[in-house]
Amino acid sequence: MSLVIKTAGAALCAVAVIQLVKPMRPELSALISALVCAVLAAAAFPSLSLALSRISPLLSQSSFSGYTEPLLKSLGVAFVSHAASEVCRDSGETALASKIEFAASAALLLIALPVAEELLAVALNPAG
Repeated sequence: MSLVIKTAGAALCAVAVIQLVKPMRPELSALISALVCAVLAAAAFPSLSLALSRISPLLSQSSFSGYTEPLLKSLGVAFVSHAASEVCRDSGETALASKIEFAASAALLLIALPVAEELLAVALNPAG
């Protein structure tokens, strides 16, 4: 909870600074926004790391252990692509944002293919 409050406070302060700078130097406001996004994302990584370190042993002990790697890769792709596309959108580069999302969709498809193949094999050969 503390991280969320700190992140929200920092983001609101950044918005205030950006709104002050934008009329005079619009290009600088986009840079400030991207920098603040990177710093806030970096601040969240320890929490994500802690969560993943607690989830990984649970998944490896379960019957879902083969799905741990694709799940974690998918989460990584989703987090990174979402953050990058939002920075692009905030900078007015909606075309770049959509291309990031398209690339992320392709990456997620490639990550999910082995899992889908395995599920299809089980469905086609239930005795097996």
